[in-house]
Amino acid sequence: MKVTAFWVVLLLIFALVGCSGNERINDLVHHHDRLEDTLAMERKLRTRLQMYIDSVLEVGPANVRVAQAQEAAQKKRVNQMKATNSAPNREARLKALAKNYVVSRNGELLHIIIPEEFLFDKDKIELSPVGRRTAKELADLIKKVPKEMVTVEGHMDHHAQNAESAPGQWEPSVLRATALVRQLVLLGVSPHRLRAAGRGEYVAVADNRAADIRSANRRVELIFQPLP
Repeated sequence: MKVTAFWVVLLLIFALVGCSGNERINDLVHHHDRLEDTLAMERKLRTRLQMYIDSVLEVGPANVRVAQAQEAAQKKRVNQMKATNSAPNREARLKALAKNYVVSRNGELLHIIIPEEFLFDKDKIELSPVGRRTAKELADLIKKVPKEMVTVEGHMDHHAQNAESAPGQWEPSVLRATALVRQLVLLGVSPHRLRAAGRGEYVAVADNRAADIRSANRRVELIFQPLP
């Protein structure tokens, strides 16, 4: 109806202005066509926008529920990991793996204490045959706890066999730790997880003045710390 009226108006204008008004009439027709196209495009865009809004409103709550479920599952995994990596749980697992050795805990650090005779002959810095077998047990153990950094720490008593060539016991304690670390690497433990350290005679567990018990100070400790 609107279109018909439009053409009637155009015919009247044409009758009034004659052929000289053809250009104006053509402009009006062109303007009308563009206006109709614009209105049609606007209607399509409004329809699409409404369809999008309806779809978002329809599935929005479901998406929220999915996101909440994923967040809850992530929190549960984090809490489980924290519980697994807690010092008491790590200590219990290490004790189960290291049944032949003393295991102690100092904060988050776990210590496996290995007496001298399990690794070295007295006053020697090379692993003994027994020591190589012990190293194999320790390598297998370390591989079972892949998320732990391990410091191999040598300890001695204050009795130096050759005080002139090795004053104090720093060197022997370091060399013993290094000997064990090298053997562990040969047995397949990643060197990136190992550190060697020597404490000399300065972290005693027994009275260094008592000859009958000071041998307990000659030991190696494996210190386990969670990797970051």
